[in-house]
Amino acid sequence: MGQIQPRDGKTFFILGSIGSMLMSIASIFMVIYGFYMVFFGSVPFMYILAIVSSIVFVVGVCFEGLGHYGFYRTYGAPMGIVGYIFSILILIYLFICTILPTVQPTVYGDYMWFYTYYTPAIIFYVGGLVLLGIMEIMFGMTLIFLRNETGMPELCLANGIILITTGSFIASYYGSIIGFVLLFIGGVINTVIFLRARV
Repeated sequence: MGQIQPRDGKTFFILGSIGSMLMSIASIFMVIYGFYMVFFGSVPFMYILAIVSSIVFVVGVCFEGLGHYGFYRTYGAPMGIVGYIFSILILIYLFICTILPTVQPTVYGDYMWFYTYYTPAIIFYVGGLVLLGIMEIMFGMTLIFLRNETGMPELCLANGIILITTGSFIASYYGSIIGFVLLFIGGVINTVIFLRARV
């Protein structure tokens, strides 16, 4: 196998930075939706917000996975390809989670998110949170393992810890809102790491 040119990794890093930013933006809207549902109930606008933010999040996962594939292409790190493959599996799962709400958008004449009132869908949704949490933990571990290769050891170590904490909260379900808040912070830092990573 020939030596990989730096430009290959840089392209994937740029895509990863876009994905991280999209996930950060979507996570904030998910937090807003979660708080609104808890304190005010559901309205048609919030239902639409949930669907749009879910779609943006799915696209973000796709691009960030490519960014981690860039880690593999540039540094030869196995964790990069593992994170990429896992992000594809998450992508498929989250895509199904995004489609589910359109199956039954109304309950008692009002708009409701499908997951909220249907037990099988709630189980499916919780499973998605667990897998998403595991993915963030893997992404955090990748940053820690590659902190020297990126040329930003302190920043990668700090964000690796943030992402591992993020994944733990998201996977716990009850702490998922805290996890999505941390995901916004981690996503912003991840954007910087992808853009400034050494190639």
